[in-house]
This record gives sequence, structure tokens and C-alpha cells, in this order.
Amino acid sequence: MSLFERPEYRWRETYFVVFPRANRPGRGQVEACLRGLDRRYDITTGRADEEGRFESITLVSPQDFSAMDITYLEGDDVAEQVAELHRELADSVLTDDEQTKWNRLVAVATLR
Repeated sequence: MSLFERPEYRWRETYFVVFPRANRPGRGQVEACLRGLDRRYDITTGRADEEGRFESITLVSPQDFSAMDITYLEGDDVAEQVAELHRELADSVLTDDEQTKWNRLVAVATLR
């Protein structure tokens, strides 16, 4: 069950992890990784595509009154997010390291 369906949780932040499509993990890999973090976390059975690749999962930490939805996006959805980040960063001065990371993000996001 997504957090969007639970009124006691409110969206606060959005974080992006961008990686090449070839590195997309299977649902079981993501679940195993999250279950290994802490036994206190409640993890919903994630969704996978027809090939068993990860699509989404919800991680809840009742003791911390926190949770997160983790969702896989690709294609135009990612390109739109990168374009939005680009607009937000347009007036920012990036360090060399940040610029390198930004260039890598753009390269990965534009691969189709």
C-alpha cells in the first residue's frame, strides 16, 4: 500500500537515484537489501514488471513515524525530472565534483 493511500503520512521530500537502465534491479534484490537494513522496518511486497524487475515498494518505520515510497521511473518521466532539476540549478554555482556528477546524471537520464 502506497503512502499516498495513508492519511497519517504526508509527503515531505523527494530524492532521486539515477542509474543506467541496464542496472535496474529485480524486485527480490531490492526487498532483500531493504530487509537487511533494520528489522524494525515494515516492507510491503513490492511490485515488479512481467520480467521480475523492480517497480515499487513501501518502507515503513512505525517507531520513527516515518516511511518512504520507492518507485522506479524511466524514459520521459526521468527526462522531465532532470529538466526540472536543471531549471532549479540554473543559477547555482557547482563545484567541479558537483558538475561531474551533474554531467553523469544528464548522460544517464538521456539514454533511451
